[in-house]
Amino acid sequence: MRFPITTYKEDPEKNRLAEYHEVNYAVDAAAGGFVLLDMHGWWENQKGTPRENRQVLCEPHKSEEQASAAMDDRVQWLEEQGWTYKFTTEFDPARGLIPKRI
Repeated sequence: MRFPITTYKEDPEKNRLAEYHEVNYAVDAAAGGFVLLDMHGWWENQKGTPRENRQVLCEPHKSEEQASAAMDDRVQWLEEQGWTYKFTTEFDPARGLIPKRI
């Protein structure tokens, strides 16, 4: 499993409110596979919270490898549309979850 990748058209660290897409995949136990998810909303930087976070894509895949490749394809498509500021999370055993600009 991978951490979500969040993309923005404007730098969210320099704007009070920044529109985003968060792309991830998850296990779909009912379907016996995985789903690619894309959540769309606005990040309120001062509060550190999302606003109007809505699912815009839920695409089924048979394997984790297919879902992971679809995640990369979706992030690349968003980048081509101008969503160039990208963030994810990394796990550091000493420090825990660390946000990372990519």
